[in-house]
Amino acid sequence: MAQWNADELNTIVQGYLGGVAVAGVAGGPTQVRATEYRGIIKVHRFTVEAATPNPVPGAAAGSIVNGDTLILTWMDPNERIWFGRLYIGVAWGAGTTMSIGKIDLNNAANTDAVHYKAATAIAAVGSFDLDTNMTEQVGADPLGDQTAGNLIPMFGSNKIWVTATIGGANPNATGTLIGYVFTTEEGN
Repeated sequence: MAQWNADELNTIVQGYLGGVAVAGVAGGPTQVRATEYRGIIKVHRFTVEAATPNPVPGAAAGSIVNGDTLILTWMDPNERIWFGRLYIGVAWGAGTTMSIGKIDLNNAANTDAVHYKAATAIAAVGSFDLDTNMTEQVGADPLGDQTAGNLIPMFGSNKIWVTATIGGANPNATGTLIGYVFTTEEGN
């Protein structure tokens, strides 16, 4: 199974995922957030095209196949997701579906391919909204200790990846996906 990045992520990481994250704050388990969230809306925008140059610059058109996971955006674990909408700008082909989920790099038990949207047909131009688990905090609060999901080097502060998983059939070489997710930040 291949993993692909939306265009913004390729710009940020230049096609490379990984590296060492900055560790958590010492004494994290005793820290308390000032507020639940700031109420400042963040917009995570993404674009995926089956054709060159996306999802990976230089990849051949039609490189995305059934079962592939597209990484749409990264979120901090303490962001709260409020709304998401995806637009199918160019159809992906008959029988092709897409589900929206997440990969929790802090705790694999929280990874779920259909966490925000069950498999939905993307065979025609249109749009769909995320409709499952809306308004949740996408991950657990980073504790900064050595408990499950809070191990070094990230101490629970690693990103949550919002994903789209292709299903049903191999998509064509021209499908496009454009979308956004609104979140709010935790308080500081």
